Amino acid sequence: MTDDEAKGRPAVLGDLVRDRAGLAIACEACSRHVALDPATLAKRLGYDCSVPSLRARLLCSRCGSRSIDVQVRYAGPGVISRADQA
Repeated sequence: MTDDEAKGRPAVLGDLVRDRAGLAIACEACSRHVALDPATLAKRLGYDCSVPSLRARLLCSRCGSRSIDVQVRYAGPGVISRADQA
């Protein structure tokens, strides 16, 4: 958790890129799970795009639903984040 997050500012994609975190995305309608790279999303949506706003911006490529769950995956020291295996 960054100092800004502790003060109440939601995490932004730039925070995740800096912290080498991953994103686990799940469709609540069809149960599809994918891992997304925050750096790739940040290039498209902006490094200042808040993580909570992603729910409204993403849609399932399988069923088209906008009912999306977004989870940040932080890796511990010496651990590679594998959100696709969460």
